[in-house]
Amino acid sequence: MQQKQLLLQQLEHQTQQLRQQVEEQQQQQEESQQQEQQRQSQQQQQQQQQKEEMMRLQQQAALQQQQHDLQLEELQQQLAAEKRQSAETLQQLQQAKQQLQQQLQQQQQQQQEKEERQRQETAVNSLQAELQQAREDTAAANSAAAAAAAAAGSSSSSSSSSKQRTRAAA
Repeated sequence: MQQKQLLLQQLEHQTQQLRQQVEEQQQQQEESQQQEQQRQSQQQQQQQQQKEEMMRLQQQAALQQQQHDLQLEELQQQLAAEKRQSAETLQQLQQAKQQLQQQLQQQQQQQQEKEERQRQETAVNSLQAELQQAREDTAAANSAAAAAAAAAGSSSSSSSSSKQRTRAAA
């Protein structure tokens, strides 16, 4: 009887130990599962964060590329506008140069015409002065000739009358 009780106690003790071992194993398994779940959850979170970070970087890169494309397009438009403006300015400068050349040619032609008119006027004035001097010289010569002729006529008539008086006296 006493031996049976000892066996029962031993069995109970063994059973209790087995239960404790099973509980410990279950607890360890639960803890391991929890740790594995936490690890998987952390890994999923990290993967999700990495995925989100990658998407963010891709979006940022796409946005930067878009901004660069817009800036490049604006620069190309500005360059094209500056080229058009330069071409227009060059054309305006060429037109202004042609106009200045035409004006200069007109001024030179007008100056030449003016100088030619002045030269012709000077020549005409000189000829008129020479003609007037010739007229005055001719008039003076005519007057002197007339006076000489008159003086010569009066001298010859007085000489013939004195001869007639001499003859009559003889």
